[in-house]
Amino acid sequence: MGRERACWAGWRRRCNGGAGARGCEWTVRTTRGGRSQGSNRRTGSGRGGWGRRGCRSNRRGRGTGTAGSAGPAGPAGPQGPEGPAGAPGTGVIPANLTAISNQLGTNGYAKENLNFSATCMIGDLILSVNSYGGGGAAIPADGRLLPINGNTALFSTMGNKFGGDGTTDFAVPDMRPFAPAGMQYSVCVLGIFPSGN
Repeated sequence: MGRERACWAGWRRRCNGGAGARGCEWTVRTTRGGRSQGSNRRTGSGRGGWGRRGCRSNRRGRGTGTAGSAGPAGPAGPQGPEGPAGAPGTGVIPANLTAISNQLGTNGYAKENLNFSATCMIGDLILSVNSYGGGGAAIPADGRLLPINGNTALFSTMGNKFGGDGTTDFAVPDMRPFAPAGMQYSVCVLGIFPSGN
């Protein structure tokens, strides 16, 4: 193995003046081909000085490898307790909306005991203090269903956008929540059919 022959860890150190002082001796046993080759005695003044001549250190370095890939995410934890309720809001309804709301009717329409005898445009809404709903040209706009048969002109203007199946019946719009108190919305069902442009 030449100058790169292995050095045993079985060396002895004798120091007269303490570790690392001058006068220390190292006795190193070396081997070649599996047989002992005797001892080499050297005198030095520093630690590890013997390793600089003819012997290779047996000390193994400690390296740091590259970091591995991240593992999979763990399962989600249990849901935490519900937090406390927040402070009440500070929003204020505008005065004009409050005034309108206070003026809307809440009890539906009145008696529906009057007939509308004037000429109207089919599908138009009529707002009046009169409660139309008899056999005249207008009926209450209360969301009621009407048969298509017998009301084809009105159905052709409204379709079933306000309700009904569009095959056998359809609904008129329900304007009760938007009628001012003491008034009624009615829809014209008999009159002039609107013409296109």
